[in-house]
Amino acid sequence: MQKYSQEELEEMQDQIPEWKWTAMTVVTESPEEKKGIVKKAIHKVGEKIKATSFMQQLSESEDYKKYKKQYHEFVEEIKEVKEKVSEDVHQSENRAVSTFWNLSGIIFSESAASQATKIMQKYDPSFDLYDFHLEAKEIFIEFFNNLLEGDLEYL
Repeated sequence: MQKYSQEELEEMQDQIPEWKWTAMTVVTESPEEKKGIVKKAIHKVGEKIKATSFMQQLSESEDYKKYKKQYHEFVEEIKEVKEKVSEDVHQSENRAVSTFWNLSGIIFSESAASQATKIMQKYDPSFDLYDFHLEAKEIFIEFFNNLLEGDLEYL
């Protein structure tokens, strides 16, 4: 690996176009999930209900603890049943089942592009796919033109 002096590094940095500096930002933390108005209202109401003396007294009762435990066990059983059915469908050799499974996957699945767009919007709520497309197109054209011209220093 070639060693560069501080002056050479600064000169190289001065030659880098501005769009390359802002082209990518590395984020180490995942964004917080934004709550809509309805979720915020439900959360506030839930907090107020939990703060009442009745709810505090109820949550300390043995019956409540018993029902809460049964509820969690029920939820776990439902998850297990769902996993078992999903596994059985995946392993089924029945043509109708596999065709239905494939069609439901196509109809209800989210494309990789839509998943990526959602992730970008979590990090930057003002993210617009159309603006991103225009900017990426401009960068590509500039890059491709320099590639065709053989400008290796730019690349």
